[in-house]
Order: sequence, then structure tokens, then C-alpha cells
Amino acid sequence: MHEQESLKGQLYIKMSVVEGGRVTHFWKSDRFNPIVSMKFAQDQAQVIADNPYEGALKDVSFVVKFVSKNKMGKKTTVGHFVIGPDVGGQYGDQWKQAMAKPGQPITKWQAFE
Repeated sequence: MHEQESLKGQLYIKMSVVEGGRVTHFWKSDRFNPIVSMKFAQDQAQVIADNPYEGALKDVSFVVKFVSKNKMGKKTTVGHFVIGPDVGGQYGDQWKQAMAKPGQPITKWQAFE
């Protein structure tokens, strides 16, 4: 059984824009029920980040969380990752791709840890 199935709640994605250690903007997806599927529909499985800074992204990071909310309203973070200029590894590479081609979709599997 996957962790999100054992939580018995609906899931959603929350993305926050962090500048100087402070959340300045955030966005939440609609809630959805957990399913386990090997099918990947690129057009349905995407998170689009609007840029509230009109291009000035050198000092901000995006924190993306996978959250479960049960019927009693309890929220549990199942996993998260950070994309930004000071992040290394695959997330740092994704940041560089986004900066090199603004407005172009980047399709990647993301591991919520």
C-alpha cells in the first residue's frame, strides 16, 4: 500500500514562492482522490507556475508539496521538493532549463520526498 492510500484523504498539490525565507505567493490544486496507475498523461499531470515577479527570479525558489487532507481536516505532507537557483541535482538542472526557455513546458517525473 502506498503512503497516500493509507492516509484515507483527498490529495492536492501546493506550490509556494519563497523569497528571502518568506512565502510571498502560493497556489493549490483542486483536490483529487488517490489512485495508483502506471499510465502517465502529460496533458493532465502538470503544474504551471505563474511568475508574480515578471521575470526577476534570481532570488526566489518554488516549494512544491504533495498534501493529503482527510475528512476531519487534518493535513499531512506526503512529500515535497524545491526548485530554485541554489538547488543542486535534478531540481537545479530543471531550474536552469526553465530559465533558458521561459514559458516552455518541461516534462519530468518528480520524486516527492
